[in-house]
Amino acid sequence: MEFNFDIHWNNGRFKFVDVSLDDLLDFVKYEYGLDIDETVDRNALLTGSFLHNEGEDGILSKIVLSLNLNCKKENGKYVLSKKDE
Repeated sequence: MEFNFDIHWNNGRFKFVDVSLDDLLDFVKYEYGLDIDETVDRNALLTGSFLHNEGEDGILSKIVLSLNLNCKKENGKYVLSKKDE
């Protein structure tokens, strides 16, 4: 699968700059075979990195911390949602 955004592999890390949440989630779903539902702003931009072998919980925790989201796992599917203010 080809992606139209920049996520670079360097020394065992995926690195990205100003990638939309939409694109990043598409990449994570494809790369790690995750099932993710979300009811959040998918246009938010993220910059960061994660280790290839970091695991799904580590990767998703970085995303939710960066965007102040909730994440829970229900029936094998991750659900991302906006935190109640």
